[in-house]
Amino acid sequence: MKQLSLNRQEFSRIIDDECIYVDKTRLLCNIMNSGTAFFLSRPRRFGKSLLLNTFKEIFSGNRELFKGTWIYDKIEWKKYPILKLDFSSMSYKDLGLKEALDEALTAIGSKYDIELLKTTYSGKISELIEKLAAKYDKVVVLVDEYDKPISDYIDNIDQADENRDILKSFYSSLKSLDSCIKFLFITGVSKFSKVSIFSDLNHLTDLTIDPAYSTLLGYTKEELLQNFTEYIDTIITKHSISHDELFEKMAATYNGYSWDGLNFVYNPFSIQSFFRVGEFHHFWFATGTATFLVKALQNAGKMPQDVSPRKVTLSFFDKFELRSMDLISLLFQTGYLTIKKVDNENQIYTLAFPNGEVESAFLNNLLEVWSGRVQSEVSEIMIGIIESLQFSQPELMIDAFKKLFASIPYDHFIQKHAIEAIFASNIYTALKIMSVRQQVEVHTAKGRIDAVMEGKDCVFIAEFKMGTAEEAMAQIEEKRYYEPFAGGSKKVFLIAAGFNEAERNITDYLIRKL
Repeated sequence: MKQLSLNRQEFSRIIDDECIYVDKTRLLCNIMNSGTAFFLSRPRRFGKSLLLNTFKEIFSGNRELFKGTWIYDKIEWKKYPILKLDFSSMSYKDLGLKEALDEALTAIGSKYDIELLKTTYSGKISELIEKLAAKYDKVVVLVDEYDKPISDYIDNIDQADENRDILKSFYSSLKSLDSCIKFLFITGVSKFSKVSIFSDLNHLTDLTIDPAYSTLLGYTKEELLQNFTEYIDTIITKHSISHDELFEKMAATYNGYSWDGLNFVYNPFSIQSFFRVGEFHHFWFATGTATFLVKALQNAGKMPQDVSPRKVTLSFFDKFELRSMDLISLLFQTGYLTIKKVDNENQIYTLAFPNGEVESAFLNNLLEVWSGRVQSEVSEIMIGIIESLQFSQPELMIDAFKKLFASIPYDHFIQKHAIEAIFASNIYTALKIMSVRQQVEVHTAKGRIDAVMEGKDCVFIAEFKMGTAEEAMAQIEEKRYYEPFAGGSKKVFLIAAGFNEAERNITDYLIRKL
């Protein structure tokens, strides 16, 4: 069984170590034949560095590394000098961005035996490219994580602005060198002020939501079947489930990313981590934190219901300013939201969480901030809700919600949010992150149910109300919310909970079994 390429970002290492490589070279060849300068935004851990390193090997003329891939006999293999800048490895936090750029350019010059005489970073990039072109022919420029000096200072806008201006000057210098550049490819997580940073690179083609390259990074289902069959079979045997059952669960957990609303891909880091471990965990979310985003949403008065799904127009994808931050745009660019549907006629895009891994983990983080609980306490509350369904004991669910509301900081209620909104938001969030079959705000022919939760042997039909439990139960019975669930093999419980504004918690409840 071939090794997984997990955590390997160098194409040459993947080949030399005989790891699985999902062949994307046909798309790479299409890019090379369609222009000279490109930009691509994708979330972290999605294969951007591997993409650039694959281009590096192609333009280094290392044909034999590509034996067995689509591109092997499709291009003229020619060697070019490579100017590759990886901002994730630069020491700009210690040295400052200008000094870090200067250091990186000097190192590349030394590699090619070129002495740089200019004293500024903008002067050095021009001098380096011109001398490389004169010595070797045209130059290939690859820039990885271009936005990291900005995103690392998202909570220090003045520093982020300063770094953005430095980057703008840096990229502006590339425009005058167009005749020296064979190929330019820039990647990043976000499109921070893309137009202003790259304003002089007016020939830069943005591939971010180009349908032709929606599967450039990430894995399609077909690619999983072609490349990971032995790992799939091993997990099927381990868990004693069918092929269809496994793919249904894998898709719900790790698939769902899309940049055109038609083609959906698996997160490559998550799915390879799953193949390695053989268990369903939140792999991608664990590699970074959404705490800043969650707190920013809270401060902006955004409830969980406001995040997903959302509809936006085409202009949404090209506008992002540091000093007028659109949090929904930031959630999309950082991979917490993705395109689920496109209305091409009206240019309307529907955004939503890509999959269960991202939604569950993000909402868990959100619930921590809203409730004032640490993760272990949030987990305890979630377990209480799950066990209430497991043992058909709705009282356990009520107890869990009481614990949740008892910890919410007082200032959450007296700031921007009405008590009822906080009450509804926490219930919504808690139910959405449960790893059981459940629906929130279910619509029926006679109205909307707050929540329907299904366990193995029971169904909970719940109504949470600012007021009394009697009022909540009266609404359930008047609207006859239980009718679609009555008469089945599962026990049906009607749960009515009253929330007291003064005490900021559930103070009474009624439970009736059908």
